[in-house]
Amino acid sequence: NIGTGVGTSVRQIFNTIDRVCKIDSNPVVIDRRDGDLDTLISKVDKLLSITRWKPKKSIDQMIFSAWNAWQFLKGVGT
Repeated sequence: NIGTGVGTSVRQIFNTIDRVCKIDSNPVVIDRRDGDLDTLISKVDKLLSITRWKPKKSIDQMIFSAWNAWQFLKGVGT
């Protein structure tokens, strides 16, 4: 899993899931656990320069793709 060098919060991910998948996930928000980092963003410059790979999909596209795969595996909408 290689990041894009841009952070996305857990709340942003859930908001995107709700919007893209047209659901209300209603996550339970609890306090951060001891030792949990408040921010973690990968630095990908070196890898990108070595491999010339660049991310092609947005968070919306990745979530939509994962949702469709999950729906297919569960036999929903087939």
